[in-house]
Amino acid sequence: GPDHAGPPVRIADLKRLPPAFWRIVALGVVFTLARFSEAFLILRASDQGLPLMWAPLVLVVMNVVYAFAAYPAGVLSDRIDRTTILSIGLALLIAADVVTTRRDAVILAAAIVATTLGRAAVQGFEGIHLESYVATLLVIGAPVAALGAFAATRRPVAWTFVASVPVLLGLLLATRNRAAAVAAVAALAMLAWQARRTLGRRTLAAIAVVLLVGAMVVPSSYVDRFRALWNPASTHATAGLDVSTAGERLDLWSAGRDMAVQQPVFGVGPGNYPMFLPIYRAGADPLAAHSNYIQMAAETGFVGVVLYLALFTGTLVALGCIARSAATDWQRRAASMLQLAFVAYLAGGIFNSRHDFVLAYILAGWTVALQRSATSHASTAVAA
Repeated sequence: GPDHAGPPVRIADLKRLPPAFWRIVALGVVFTLARFSEAFLILRASDQGLPLMWAPLVLVVMNVVYAFAAYPAGVLSDRIDRTTILSIGLALLIAADVVTTRRDAVILAAAIVATTLGRAAVQGFEGIHLESYVATLLVIGAPVAALGAFAATRRPVAWTFVASVPVLLGLLLATRNRAAAVAAVAALAMLAWQARRTLGRRTLAAIAVVLLVGAMVVPSSYVDRFRALWNPASTHATAGLDVSTAGERLDLWSAGRDMAVQQPVFGVGPGNYPMFLPIYRAGADPLAAHSNYIQMAAETGFVGVVLYLALFTGTLVALGCIARSAATDWQRRAASMLQLAFVAYLAGGIFNSRHDFVLAYILAGWTVALQRSATSHASTAVAA
């Protein structure tokens, strides 16, 4: 070996690195700027009344969380497309660190609603017929639009959001998507639950009448799609498709159940359901499971399903706390609307494989930002 050790990396070596490497470094620097020193966590804990002698416990808890999160994230990155993992992580980061004010909430709500309407416009009116992806976006987009209306401080902006709600719901009717209809009903049920203590009986009765009238104007072709589930002899225009897709979905769920039972801890691997489907169902095409929960159980085992449900259940609980205790009215209403969006997403997920739907994780990050904002407002009010 050499008589003396030189520097492991020299300037000349750095110059030989390709431009792609430096682009990645630059991107990493940008996102690192969004993170804060651990010292600020200690200061925040002290500000909340944590005794100084317990300050190191903050770092202990933080590193425990890191440890628990790093392993499953590493396993996932080894088994599925790492772009998906990065996208979800960045979505949570951006939403949690960027949406810090009422104006930010309006901007993000506008971006989501515009993206949803733009997605439908690009596909065209005929193209969204029976389209699950667009239908899911439309149901989630409606409460987000309402959130934008509550957060907006300018009346024209608020009314623009209000006007977008019936447009979104009208496009939903055009999709004739059954999973989206279930998601919409779940969101309405959640809305009724939220309103049970704040609205009088007359108001609730008026809402019930409006919903009844709305149900009466639902196109018969939409209702026919559900009728085919209990009457396979239906003869409406999409009867053959409706019956066959229902039977196919049950078969896909059965196959996913078999995968989960045989591989209950880690499943067959994230993203591998379509590849394993022909093994469990001879001759089957490599399709998705058409259910978040079945596909996650098959691909990540029951552990993955529990973690997935824990994330979104915890998010719903946090939103409920914000809706009850936030200092400002718009924050309480924003939390309620985010709850509706999540309920729609989770209900639609019974029939759609959208567990990697980045928008859901953006909304989760938004919840973190809203919680921080609500806590900040409460602290300011107490100090005043």
